[in-house]
Amino acid sequence: MKTNQIAEMSFALILFEFVTAIIWQALEIIVYGEIQPRVVDDLMGIVFLCGMIEAYRMGKRHGKETTK
Repeated sequence: MKTNQIAEMSFALILFEFVTAIIWQALEIIVYGEIQPRVVDDLMGIVFLCGMIEAYRMGKRHGKETTK
């Protein structure tokens, strides 16, 4: 994988995480009337991030297998 592709995928991952956080906060404002930081939200965010990282790694491995 080229450095440029890695940078683009990393940027896309960061952008997706940022947009997800904005949507999450907007939904909390709509539903609760305020943003309520909770430990469960933080833990689920970490689980979600780990899942995205693993999906990225799987895609990277799949790309290496198809180029052989």
